[in-house]
Amino acid sequence: MQVFMYTGPSANSPDIPPGNNPRGHPDALFQRRHDGLNRGIGFFSGWLTQSLLVNMVFFQCVWFLAVIGAANGNYWLGPFSLMVFIIMHYFFSDTAKADYLLAVFAMVIGLIIETLFLRTGVLNFVGTAPSSEFAPLWVVVLWANFALIMNGCLQWLQRHLIFAALLGSSGGAVSYFAGIKLGAATTGSAMPIVLAVIAVTYALVTPVFLDAARRLSDALQCARR
Repeated sequence: MQVFMYTGPSANSPDIPPGNNPRGHPDALFQRRHDGLNRGIGFFSGWLTQSLLVNMVFFQCVWFLAVIGAANGNYWLGPFSLMVFIIMHYFFSDTAKADYLLAVFAMVIGLIIETLFLRTGVLNFVGTAPSSEFAPLWVVVLWANFALIMNGCLQWLQRHLIFAALLGSSGGAVSYFAGIKLGAATTGSAMPIVLAVIAVTYALVTPVFLDAARRLSDALQCARR
């Protein structure tokens, strides 16, 4: 014996033409929820991509303005553009607080490293503000600028620290070479030696900054729970 149970008209039944589902019908409800989920995923994906793009663009702009500004005697351009980046970073990053802490740490490390470069004659920077005994401020702010992309466009490297060291090594050398060619610094030794020292330095600090960024971000997230 067969038992038939009536559950109401289906989406494909003759009573309800396809595309004309009543809003209360289960198939229609499922479709609306599915569409809503897709829109949510699309919005989040677009927002995330936009945030990473903004992060990368601001990083490049700060570097360019700081270097070009210093080469032309406008030493204030670097610190000013960094302040703009810091303000905008608050609106585009979920890890802004951790990034700000890392930026302070990076500036201290950068001041030490760049001053060592200066004292040992590896590099000579244009400008002496705030003191001729230390690396100039426009150079130090570039380290904060670097720190602000650790949880941004470079976040994907946090789980690939060996590759991060290689990328940091090459990227650091290219960045300093460009700065020298633009007139923001001069070398105190042969160019290959200078670039080798810079490459080794950034091969070490890049993974450290990435790992510190991840740990700071995780710690602050746990503290909020």
